[in-house]
Amino acid sequence: MHVPRICGSIANDNLQTILNSERFVDYFELRLDLIGHGWEKVAGYLNKPWVACNRSQIEGARVI
Repeated sequence: MHVPRICGSIANDNLQTILNSERFVDYFELRLDLIGHGWEKVAGYLNKPWVACNRSQIEGARVI
């Protein structure tokens, strides 16, 4: 039986919100293009698997 998995997308460095959401997701997507230079700190606090994503502007990335 296929069990759906839930991915939580992280788009900022609000650690309290991220940690509070961990119980609802199976893994995280770290949006490097939205978090910016603080992504390493965010990744260090995660207790679930995560994947890094760095989208282009046409895919919805923030223009810095």
